[in-house]
Amino acid sequence: ADEWALKGRIKRNGRLFRSIRRFEGRVLAEVDGLVFVSSAARTSLQAKPPVDVPMATIPNFISARVPSGDQMERVADLVSVGALEEGKNHRFLFEVLATARRKGYHYSLDIMGSGPERRRLLRRASELGVQDQVRLLGHVPNAARRLAGYRAYVHASSSESMGIALIEAMAAGIPVVAAPVGGVPEVFSTSVEGRFWDLTNAATAAQVLIDLLEDEHLRSTVGAAARDRYRSCFDGAVVCPLLYDFLASRAAIRSASKGIPVGPVDARATWGSARAEERDGSLGALADARPSEEGRSTCSGGGSAGTSVDGRIQ
Repeated sequence: ADEWALKGRIKRNGRLFRSIRRFEGRVLAEVDGLVFVSSAARTSLQAKPPVDVPMATIPNFISARVPSGDQMERVADLVSVGALEEGKNHRFLFEVLATARRKGYHYSLDIMGSGPERRRLLRRASELGVQDQVRLLGHVPNAARRLAGYRAYVHASSSESMGIALIEAMAAGIPVVAAPVGGVPEVFSTSVEGRFWDLTNAATAAQVLIDLLEDEHLRSTVGAAARDRYRSCFDGAVVCPLLYDFLASRAAIRSASKGIPVGPVDARATWGSARAEERDGSLGALADARPSEEGRSTCSGGGSAGTSVDGRIQ
């Protein structure tokens, strides 16, 4: 219900919204367990009527091979991936480009995604005088495999439970720039793998971008750190065993309740052995990423700034 309301498809607290909420409550009460991609998403649900089921916080992950920056030719300076919807706030990116341009910095931006805002976005780019810097590429199959052709990934969404596109960009070894909203601070640190920016201030956001892009050593260092964090926390070889463990434990409990004997399952052997041969140390990070007693992953904390509800830096 909240996601549809955020997209403007239904009225928040309207009749349909309340009906969906009631349905969600009935369904959630019957599931064997709940998995959240971030602590922020978990907190959001727990703020609603309580659900008495086992829970775990296990992040999003990707397993596909993503080319790194040294394997691709440069396409443009900046890239963003997401549906062309109002909630994605792509207009803010144009304002940042226009501000940087007034300071003498001319950056190019590609946006991968389609949606109802396309015409309005093109008009806004023209109004700001950055139409020659922006390309709306529409839907791009396997977009993650193209991210390494850019110098940085920029994200302007004001609401994000985790952000799979951020993880894909980190896997490509490019710095990520986003607001500390929702689960974003759990993905990266503003002092290490990327930069946070304020969605209410295009001037300061533009300076964040300029400082990052105009120092190539810094940009490369941040990009390398982003790729390292992806490998340690968001690679499928690290995350899938955590998810498997949780699901297997729930299945074992259900089987036990029916009198069906269940033997122990080694999630590392089941999922990770083949990947371990491909990348030294990938499964070694599993110990650091295992859920605590509350089902939270120690990889869930990233950013040094506080989580924001409106895109401001706190």
